[in-house]
Amino acid sequence: MKKGYQIVTIIYGEGAKKEKIDEIVKNLTKKYPNIEMEIHEGGQKHYPLLISVE
Repeated sequence: MKKGYQIVTIIYGEGAKKEKIDEIVKNLTKKYPNIEMEIHEGGQKHYPLLISVE
């Protein structure tokens, strides 16, 4: 991740598996311990996950 990014937001929708989200969060926080993670239920039907890096 480029220097200066501080927040990763994951918005999960229909079909998203909690285990997969937990795995993504675990891997990202292990590799980038100084980033903030935000997880939100979005309810979107067409995309199980939307991920934003700010």
